[in-house]
Order: sequence, then C-alpha cells, then structure tokens
Amino acid sequence: MSSGKFCGRATDLATLGALAYVVAGGAAAAALALAGPLLLEAYATAGADQASIATVFAVLMEVVWRGVWQLFDTLVIGAWMIGLGFLLRTDQLGFARLSLTLGGFMWLVTALNVLEMTLAKDIVLAAVFALWAAWSIWLLLLLKSRVAPFDSLA
Repeated sequence: MSSGKFCGRATDLATLGALAYVVAGGAAAAALALAGPLLLEAYATAGADQASIATVFAVLMEVVWRGVWQLFDTLVIGAWMIGLGFLLRTDQLGFARLSLTLGGFMWLVTALNVLEMTLAKDIVLAAVFALWAAWSIWLLLLLKSRVAPFDSLA
C-alpha cells in the first residue's frame, strides 16, 4: 500500500472517529438534558407511577452513560487517537506514540466494558485519564511552539 493511500486512510479514521465522538457524545448529553428533567418532574408529581418513571430514568442513564459515553465513545475516540498517531508519526514520533497508546487503551476500555470487567476497566480508565492529561498538555505545547506539523497554523 502506498504511503499516500495509508495517510488518506489514517486521516479518514481520525476524522470519522473525532466526528462520531463529538456527535454521539453531544446527542447523548442532549437527550439526557432534555428527558432527565421531564422524568424528574413527572416523578415528583402527586399520584405518579414512580416505579415506572424510575425505571425509565434508569434505562436512560444506562443508555447514555454505558451505551454511549463508555462504550461507543471509547471506541470512536480510540479510532481518532490511533488515526492521529499514524498521521503524526513522521513529524512528532513521541506524540504519535502517546496518541497510539491512548487509542489502544481506549479500545481496551471498550472491550473491558463489553466484558463487564468493571474493576479492570476502572483501573485502565485511571491510566487513560493520566495519559489524556499528558496528551493535552503536550498538544498545547506543540501548538504554542508551532513545530511541525503545527507550524503552518495561522
């Protein structure tokens, strides 16, 4: 496979992952923000079927929290990070490796979530948050110093 074709696929992977992460996470947050207060108000209404409302709220939280934010989002942000890692490996090898590692850990979180290995998932998430903080700081420093590939930003 030519390097141009590979870079195109890495760009596609990173872009698709980033867009899916933002859209899915935002849509889930919007659903929770819109439906959550309605369910809470209905629950507080006199004579309401509180058991049914509590069940609906619990399902909403499970779908948003586990289904989108801890399953789908970790899958697509992993794709985003891995795509970025492949794209940046020429200009910023260390940052690319960190991106690839972070993406791999995100996919590991997805797998552990599916397997319902909660303790292992939480341990890996602790590492993810530390790596993500380091990644964010490193990105800010790269942007501030305008080194390749960020040297052409306006």
